[in-house]
Amino acid sequence: MPFLQNENGIVFSLPQSLKPRCMRVHGWSDALADKVLHGYRQFMKLKLQHEDWDASTLSPSCTVDLVWHQHMLDPVHYVEACQAFTSGHVVGHNPDGGLDVAARMERIKTTKISLRSLFGKDVDSEVWSFRGDADNAANDNNNDDDNDDDNNNIERNNVHSNTEATAFDMEEKPQKNPKKRGREPAEVITICLQHYIFGKIVYTYYKLAKSTELSNVESHYANWTGIRPCELRLLHDGERIEPTSTPAMRDMHDQERIDVMMAQGGC
Repeated sequence: MPFLQNENGIVFSLPQSLKPRCMRVHGWSDALADKVLHGYRQFMKLKLQHEDWDASTLSPSCTVDLVWHQHMLDPVHYVEACQAFTSGHVVGHNPDGGLDVAARMERIKTTKISLRSLFGKDVDSEVWSFRGDADNAANDNNNDDDNDDDNNNIERNNVHSNTEATAFDMEEKPQKNPKKRGREPAEVITICLQHYIFGKIVYTYYKLAKSTELSNVESHYANWTGIRPCELRLLHDGERIEPTSTPAMRDMHDQERIDVMMAQGGC
């Protein structure tokens, strides 16, 4: 890892607990966690290169920021790792960095240029994807929603064309003679995602089995809107919905409301 080392040959240290915690909290696979941790180390090398201790020059991708937050939850290790890697400095995180959109876009631009300059092809597009990149990709592929999904049988239908409302069907395709297979038909409900966007309330309806993991809804909503999943927060009764939760586990009923919130980003 020569490009990740400082002038003394030291690589930014990560605690052994960081990877399994990220996998547990964010639902990442082992392979994805390895890629994101590598990206996090790349980011810290850029911080050292630019001497960006106050988060005024560079910004992480959403995914790398998630790891950064998890590392800072272990403050003793984080401070020691920063000081060992930077010869005494602590790499600061600005929780209000996202408020100045123009300044943040300039930091993202600097980060992208620095990544290409230092790491060349060793820049994973999944790890180093920013919000604007997702929006552009969504615009380029806005016909993807017309494709069938064999697992979820998602269909898009506009309802009430004069309102901000859309409906999706995620109900599993019914099997022939389900009782002969020992399966009772799954209970199906419709849930409503409520999202405040530019002063409007946007309603998105999903028809799904009560046994369906709500991470499927979150992923589909993110793909449809072009919002990165890590920037979304689904809340039910004021509590954040865990990825493995199902409507049955949360005792949801037909026409249940779910609030869609955007994560408060910094740096």
